[in-house]
Amino acid sequence: MELDLFFVDTPFAGAGIGKKLFLHMKSTARGYDAPGVLIVSNPAAEDFYLAMGAERTGLVPPHGKITWARPRLWLALGQENFTGRREGGKV
Repeated sequence: MELDLFFVDTPFAGAGIGKKLFLHMKSTARGYDAPGVLIVSNPAAEDFYLAMGAERTGLVPPHGKITWARPRLWLALGQENFTGRREGGKV
């Protein structure tokens, strides 16, 4: 599975909406027995995905109308608790 173009409008950033949507996406992906989710991120959102348990795996080079490299991350859907935290990790 792949997640791309996931964002919360700036006036609503920090209200927990992104986290709720992200946790819903994880639940849906697990329902399809996906081993993980490939995430292509806006550079400004990379810290959010890292805090949610994703790991950076590289960069997607610029192409088409996108003129900047975008972080590529992998979210493994393994042993995590319900809040999205890996055991011993932080969100």
